[in-house]
Amino acid sequence: MPETLLDIQTQLLKIFTDPKGPQQLSEESENFCRFVEGQKGATTVQRASVYADAYFLRIKEVLENDFELTQKYLGGSKFHDLVVSYLQRHHPSSPNAQRLGAHLPGFVESEAEWNSDSTLVNIVRMEWLITEVVFEAYQENLALEKLPTLSPEEFASSSFEVDSTHRMLRTVELIEDLWMARSSESLDFEGLGQDIAKPWLLMRREREGRITFFRLTEGEALLWQHLSSGQKLSEICEDLGDQVELVAEAMPELGNWIQLGLIKNLK
Repeated sequence: MPETLLDIQTQLLKIFTDPKGPQQLSEESENFCRFVEGQKGATTVQRASVYADAYFLRIKEVLENDFELTQKYLGGSKFHDLVVSYLQRHHPSSPNAQRLGAHLPGFVESEAEWNSDSTLVNIVRMEWLITEVVFEAYQENLALEKLPTLSPEEFASSSFEVDSTHRMLRTVELIEDLWMARSSESLDFEGLGQDIAKPWLLMRREREGRITFFRLTEGEALLWQHLSSGQKLSEICEDLGDQVELVAEAMPELGNWIQLGLIKNLK
């Protein structure tokens, strides 16, 4: 039976994406690529390698842009190894280049070769969350207009619409400081500071696309997570009755979150 177009595409895809590369594939089988012919000045392996190299280098370029701090933390050689290992497990599944790194945080967390370094794990997680945040749509702050019109009873029975661009990450390491200074030629990874009192990192996108960061205590993070679920304030206080001290500690921040636009609407 003659080979179909799908058969040809499948074989070419394997050749161009196999981490072994065309040279090693050709050593394993002389008939490794029946659909790429050598020409004067370029062998079959050389011509296939053009596409294989272009495939890998383009993906690496995208990941370098999305994980700029990760690359600086690991160094060029180790980052290259990370990309190779990642692509062996996760071939691109979307035509959208923005999604290339979607599985990288989970990959780093699950692989023994990488997950022993908690700083690396958190940097990768943060950079992917920032990539997600950047492409979220900006929301106008309607909460500031509504707040003065509400009685205390109405406020307590309101649910809160939080900024949809926000993402949260638990890490005591001040990796956001490194990210904001990532364009610097020298980054002090060894002297990375910590904030034990505020172990939660919240990030969101401003109107102009700028990313801003906020640090939260355990109580503030707990309150934020319940607000994000759409619960009314009275319901949150009832549900967290056994953690009243944490909630009481966090409540003063509620007004600040509205002022800062982290809470976009009251319903």
